Amino acid sequence: MASGAVVNLTEGKVWNHVLRMLGPFSIAVIALISTGIVDTIYLGNLIDVSRPNLGRFALAALGVAFPITFVGNSVNIGLGAGTMSAISRALGQGDYQKAKRHGAAAIMFGLLIMTCLISFLYLLMPLLLGLTNESNEVLKMAKDYLVISLPGLAIVSVAMMSNNILRAGGEALLPSSIMITGAVINIILDPFLIFGWGPFPRLEVQGAALATVVGNVIAALFGLYVILYHRKAVTFVNMTK
Repeated sequence: MASGAVVNLTEGKVWNHVLRMLGPFSIAVIALISTGIVDTIYLGNLIDVSRPNLGRFALAALGVAFPITFVGNSVNIGLGAGTMSAISRALGQGDYQKAKRHGAAAIMFGLLIMTCLISFLYLLMPLLLGLTNESNEVLKMAKDYLVISLPGLAIVSVAMMSNNILRAGGEALLPSSIMITGAVINIILDPFLIFGWGPFPRLEVQGAALATVVGNVIAALFGLYVILYHRKAVTFVNMTK
């Protein structure tokens, strides 16, 4: 990481640093929460004459799938916290090369862990869904949602690691912009993919999952660009040193 991009958190008043980082991060969290709210609003308003309970079933499917995706998101949050801790300590020591290696290792480790977890959740999916007392139609919709959203957890990992690599250096605006970008893309795509607006097919629950994945892909690409080229915050060379 370029030393000029790092904010020295050991100098100045603590509250100044807290408030400086809290504002952008709060906006990013609100944006992320809004994506879930928008999903439920659109899915709850799905209408099909041949399926009078479509909206209710879609919301039920989302509720069934949520605990499974929540496990993956929680693991990503934990990996991100560990990433920020390791990198911030290296930066505090003034070892910028070590911080860059930690950042690269965090991205690779996150992808490895999430690949294993996603595979495990796929294997457990029939059992976990079978534990609910929902109808076959709800379970089918939940499975359709998970088939798309579970692989997206690996993409979330890349965005999460990129976010925390920047945050470890005391940055506030850039990491928050990564989260906000993904959320905005998700919200924009939702009605097009759920209802089939314009040239897009009507995908209903799958559309909500796909919009989330696309938003996360763009956020991950944006995050990678920032940490690799703009901030030069990671290096995959001599990672074992």
